[in-house]
Amino acid sequence: MTMNRFLRTFCTAICIVFGWLAVQATIYTGTIGAIQWTLDTESGVLTIYGTGTMRNYHGNWDYGCRGNGNAPWYRYRTSIKSVVIENGVTSIGNAAFYQCNNLTSISMPPSLTKISYEAFRGCSNMEEITIGSGVCTIQDRWVTDCPKLRLIHLEDGNTCFAVIDGIIYTADMETIVKMPDNNPITTYVIPDGVSKMATDAVYAQQNVESITVPVSMTNIDYGVFDNCPKLTTLIFKADTPPTLAKDLIGTSLQFIYVPCDAGSSYTGANGNWGSYSDATGGFTESPVITLNTATNNTELGTVVTTQQADCEHYMAQVTAEPTIHGIFDHWEDDGAGITDDNIDFHVEVNGVYNYTAIFTPKQYTISTEKGTTRVNFRDVTSYYTVNGAGTYYYGDTIEISVSIEPGHGLKFSQWGDGNTENPRRVRVTGNTTYSARLASGK
Repeated sequence: MTMNRFLRTFCTAICIVFGWLAVQATIYTGTIGAIQWTLDTESGVLTIYGTGTMRNYHGNWDYGCRGNGNAPWYRYRTSIKSVVIENGVTSIGNAAFYQCNNLTSISMPPSLTKISYEAFRGCSNMEEITIGSGVCTIQDRWVTDCPKLRLIHLEDGNTCFAVIDGIIYTADMETIVKMPDNNPITTYVIPDGVSKMATDAVYAQQNVESITVPVSMTNIDYGVFDNCPKLTTLIFKADTPPTLAKDLIGTSLQFIYVPCDAGSSYTGANGNWGSYSDATGGFTESPVITLNTATNNTELGTVVTTQQADCEHYMAQVTAEPTIHGIFDHWEDDGAGITDDNIDFHVEVNGVYNYTAIFTPKQYTISTEKGTTRVNFRDVTSYYTVNGAGTYYYGDTIEISVSIEPGHGLKFSQWGDGNTENPRRVRVTGNTTYSARLASGK
């Protein structure tokens, strides 16, 4: 072997070895106590496995982790696209996935019971997250500063939390845990019975414009209404103000409504209510009226409401508006028995009022016809019948069919619209004619 050939062979071998090492270098692994991890930077999958709790990192109540004490995969965080936690791991540690900006999905095993402080803080591209079936503890600020997060989901079998419209609550519906930063709701009416808003529950919410706080609310924790750029209105339903933790007030807040004759209670409340009053120029008294409207069938009609209220009187108008397929019949609930489609009412007391519009469907004519009169030059109109014609209500499901006398060498081919079912079930949506077609055959 000549020296040049030897050098070429040697260099090739070295390149192969180092190329193999370069490929292997995309796999990072580590062990921390009983927990192990593997990151494939090519696929972006971080797998965490082992038994027991994950170590806590430098999460804190103010700005997340800084400097030393980051999770071991923190230096590779831009490569992490998904996280798979395997069964056996029981917790996600403080700031475990802090600033994993490209993380979009996480799989939580049944063994996982706890999500710690700031676990996903700063995951700026995460749009949805599903909480595992075994999770029963979620600590503060676990998804703070996740501006694209729209929805929180819950795996089947989780008995510790509840999710409504992508917002997570404790299962007893007493505490709001988190309204995601990019949840699309603009007018948020907190359900009756909720008594606490957890730290940062609505912090940095990008879309909400108005929040109604129920009578049941007793405790509002830190940072709840801060940094919400579109939040202009807070409506408190209780005569006695809830306990309010030290808070910052978003610059967009303009109006705070409280019940009639309750303004002095809020103005004189202990704690941090003064900052709210200063931010909005005081509390505005307003009657605590809830007007609920509904319809028995949205395909048949809707209800349009206009309201005007102050502490002297409350006036509203509810109007039943049928669609092209509906006819207004009467009102139910507080409007029971009224058949006028337009109701004006005036009340002078706080309360809840319910008006349900009842619509009935219009009737339509379904016609059938013999679309085939001759087959092989024979008049065949007397050899078959088309069934199902009549008058029906909108939304009814009916059956149409073709009956052919045997012995004439005829078979059903199709309906005029190309459908080949016989018999056929159709939904009534308007006046319609169905034409039956025959062909020769058996």
